[in-house]
Amino acid sequence: MTVGMTAYNLGYEDPPGRSYTDVIEWNADHGVNLIRIDGIHGGVWNAARLKKLVAHAHARGMTVALGLGVLSDVAAPSRARFVDDLASAFCNDTRVFYEGDWETACGECMPKGTCSQEFSAFNAANSELVAAFAAKGCAAPSLAVHVMRNNNYAGTSSGYHASNSCKESFTKVSTINMRGLHEAGKLEGYGVSEPGPAHPLVMETLYEDLSGGLAGANLDAALWRSEGIYDDLTSDAAYYYRWYAAGVLLSGGAGLVYGMSGASPFGSQRWAWGLPDGGPSVGLTSIVGVKTFLSREGYDPFHAKPNDGLVDNGFAGGIERAKAATMGGTTFIYNPRHTTLKIADQQGKVAELYVPASGKSYPSYATIDSARLALAPPPQATGDYFLVLRPKAGAPTVTLNLIGDPDKGAYAVEAVVAGSGIEQVDFTVDGAAFHSERVHRYCLFGGDGTCATGTLGRGKHTIAATATNASGSGSASITLTEDLK
Repeated sequence: MTVGMTAYNLGYEDPPGRSYTDVIEWNADHGVNLIRIDGIHGGVWNAARLKKLVAHAHARGMTVALGLGVLSDVAAPSRARFVDDLASAFCNDTRVFYEGDWETACGECMPKGTCSQEFSAFNAANSELVAAFAAKGCAAPSLAVHVMRNNNYAGTSSGYHASNSCKESFTKVSTINMRGLHEAGKLEGYGVSEPGPAHPLVMETLYEDLSGGLAGANLDAALWRSEGIYDDLTSDAAYYYRWYAAGVLLSGGAGLVYGMSGASPFGSQRWAWGLPDGGPSVGLTSIVGVKTFLSREGYDPFHAKPNDGLVDNGFAGGIERAKAATMGGTTFIYNPRHTTLKIADQQGKVAELYVPASGKSYPSYATIDSARLALAPPPQATGDYFLVLRPKAGAPTVTLNLIGDPDKGAYAVEAVVAGSGIEQVDFTVDGAAFHSERVHRYCLFGGDGTCATGTLGRGKHTIAATATNASGSGSASITLTEDLK
């Protein structure tokens, strides 16, 4: 799953007083695994800089989305040198993909009524990149097109531009094997259900402003007001970004690219540099939080099957609908509203509840015991929440390990538990309750990373541990003698 950051200018210049390494390091440290830069600006590029920047990004585990701009606007001789430089620098580099800017091209051609001609020139120029890679014996590069909002890839609408004269379709352009979709805050459809290459990357979900709110110029105010959600979303940016991230990922999207608006201390808009200096990064924290949770639960959008028909939160078909996706025997659900949730065809599963606002998980929150269950709003949440539904696990088994020698001094006892969805491990000593653990490791005297040591007092003692999950419990016991002189 991808969490990206826009840093357009970084491809050709450093922020004043900083370097591209500062930007990459900050983003990698904060959960970003893709950096979006422009490779060419005003017909000028720096191949050596791009190569070093990409190498540093890769070293920090990051993919690079390299913007091509509108290649058809670049003079043919310069364009030929540019694509040749890219092929030389990044031959067979699968962690670089390229993005042509149809949004800008469309904005240029619509007033002139020349979008049909521009579409042909745009694709022909992008094809020169593919040809340059082929000429060097390289695999075809991953090539995306940055389109307007989520409804322009298939040529169904002009997006947020006023005219309807820019509706050319990319669905049959053979060189385009990825999608970069410019949502600009629309929040509906996520660009994922359109025909074309699977698993699109949703670009610039909505710029976050200096106050940590949503940049007003990008808000889809009319749509949000018509749906009755405008106040909720504009008053809580963290909620908006959770909602958006969950929607994109559970719809089969590969991930999101985040951006920041507002003047930067470095003399330009923050989206130009990818650094939050001068304002918070509420949106990035929220997106990374959703991605971290889903990753921890084993979710992979490349292998999941979106299926919103499994759930109904009372807003079926609208922006506020619940989202669901299945992977193997596990179902992942997000409800953006604190409403009763009807769940279909999931009987025999146990639900884990996750409340993103608090970051708390509740294993074995509910058991789905009927073909269609109405689950009341969870009292642990006051707003949105996730559910992860898994088949019931068998009862756990327990083995007790003695660490140390009770005859010689302090020792530890660890309960090694086999099973999933462990809710609690309870220890007794000589039949009396002694200690309970909810977090691995499960140790008589406490301790998580390493079991703590202790003593119970001279003589013989029987230590028992009982582990519990939704399917039942399992126990084990040992008897030891402390004979301290």
